This record gives sequence, structure tokens and C-alpha cells, in this order.
Amino acid sequence: MKTSLKIFTIIVFLTFTAYKVYEYKFYIDFVPDELGVYNVLYTKSEAWGFGPGGWDTSLYIYELPEESARNIEKQGINYFRTLPSNVQESGWDWQGHYPQWNETPVRIEQHVLDNMSEEDKAIYSSKVPEIYPKPGPETAYSIKVDPHIEKLVDDSAAQSGNFYAYGRIGIIIVNPKLRRVIFAHSG
Repeated sequence: MKTSLKIFTIIVFLTFTAYKVYEYKFYIDFVPDELGVYNVLYTKSEAWGFGPGGWDTSLYIYELPEESARNIEKQGINYFRTLPSNVQESGWDWQGHYPQWNETPVRIEQHVLDNMSEEDKAIYSSKVPEIYPKPGPETAYSIKVDPHIEKLVDDSAAQSGNFYAYGRIGIIIVNPKLRRVIFAHSG
């Protein structure tokens, strides 16, 4: 009886450990390898359905290693424009690839503006966009984010001195002064 309990405990432990390794890799894969990120500080996500017609919204915050932050502050936008991971290897290998880096403040991509009415273009082309749905009635797919995290994200998107890129399913913002990397997506 005791042997069965030990075997069961080992199986549960190994299953839990495998899941945690998979989960960690899932979060880390959204960040370019060259940034050297290994510490996930905050995760928040919600899903409404799955497959075609499903919707999920996520916000992940990472710690940027000190050496990477120093290199980014020294090189500026050139640090990002020369990343080897900017080149997407294949259709399935899209996480962590951001070919078009920009300096903050974040602006709405031109293809999004091209599909807006003239009235909406006038409103949205001059302001920093929300990079994830805010809590509240304006969207059915909102996530509740801690207020200090919301401020970090909004400030990082709006203030100069940071860098961002749109990926296949989200946006990444690198704040070298605060040593934070933010990944947000909704879709």
C-alpha cells in the first residue's frame, strides 16, 4: 500500500512539474530570445470560448535583465532593428518575432487606420491607443488588471524612451529604465 502511494505521489509530482515547465515556456516564448528574459512577473488572461469564434485577452509582464537594459539604453532603437529573431523562420514559428520595432509613444498601425471611418481616424490617429481592453463596459472582452500594472502599461506605451513592436497576435513593449517587458494581446 505504501509503495502505491509513493508511486502515485511521484506521478502527480512529475505531471505537475511538466505542466509548470510547459506553462513557463509558453509565457517566455512571446519575448525575443535576445532579450534574455527569464523571469515572469505577472500574468493575467481570460478566454471566452475556443477555436474559431473564441476570444482571449492576455497581459504578461517580465523582468528585463540588467545587461539587456544597459545595451538597449546605449543602442536605442538600433538594438531592436538588428535582432536576429526579427526574421520569422516558418509559419509555425511566430512567437517572439517582431520585425518592425518603433520608439514609443505607441501609435496605431497604418493598416488599422486604413480600415477606419474618417471620423474615427480623426479621433484615434493622434492618441496613444489602448493596448489591451480596459475593464469596463466598453468591451465584452475585458480583463481586470491590478491598478499599478495598468499604470505601468499605460505609462510605458505613452512615454518616450521605450520601444514597441506588433507581432502576429499582440504587442510587445520594452521599458529599459524600469527593466520591464510587456506583452499584451486580445483576439
